[in-house]
Amino acid sequence: MEDAGSHGDEPGIGAGRRLPGLGLQRVSYVAGKSNLLQLIVAARLSQQSRLGYAQALAQRYQDTTLLLVAMGGGWWEADARLVGPRPSTLATP
Repeated sequence: MEDAGSHGDEPGIGAGRRLPGLGLQRVSYVAGKSNLLQLIVAARLSQQSRLGYAQALAQRYQDTTLLLVAMGGGWWEADARLVGPRPSTLATP
């Protein structure tokens, strides 16, 4: 089960990393040590954990957006107003 998307800053989703429990269960199934039901349960648990991570990530982005809205926006321009013009923009006589 390959990861569909790629998120450069998020190692859990999109990094091509598999959960060790599912991989071990596949090896066990191929070796004949476990049955198909155990493999399906491991796959379901793996997908549930990925879904939980995606939901937490979505909540993080939503919280960040709400914080920026609550701050009123424009906070990134505040430093420029406090410092004043840059020396390279001042007119020379």
